[in-house]
Amino acid sequence: MLTRIPDVLDALVEVFATSTGLQVLDGPSLGAIMEAAICVGLSPDQSRPGYDTNVTRQDGLGRARYVEEWTVSSLLSVTSGDSAVPVLRRQAADALAQIDAALRAAPVRDGVWQRVAFGSRMEWLPLLHTDGATVSVFFDVVGASSL
Repeated sequence: MLTRIPDVLDALVEVFATSTGLQVLDGPSLGAIMEAAICVGLSPDQSRPGYDTNVTRQDGLGRARYVEEWTVSSLLSVTSGDSAVPVLRRQAADALAQIDAALRAAPVRDGVWQRVAFGSRMEWLPLLHTDGATVSVFFDVVGASSL
């Protein structure tokens, strides 16, 4: 196996959807999205990929083993027709907590990952606009998969 990233992304899409009940898009989306949605594989900065991997060789007794460490960047966006940024901020935090609880409940997923958690980066962007307010949160999920 060269990479597990396709399986990782499929599993994250499932975890995000089942834990939050929000619309989950596999990759950036052009066009309208629901008032609360998660775009998997989307980074705030075009110089950063939506997901990246790094494979290392682990030597020891027997044949060499390989471990793929990966980072998946995603966007959580919640929107309201009024200017209630504090309410949206709380909704976003609650959705992130639901994802965190689901990842902690399944830190190992056979054939997909041996380690998974939230990354250290989380960028919050509150916006007031003519149609109300939006709170967007860019976040990373990091993990490792045996190859």
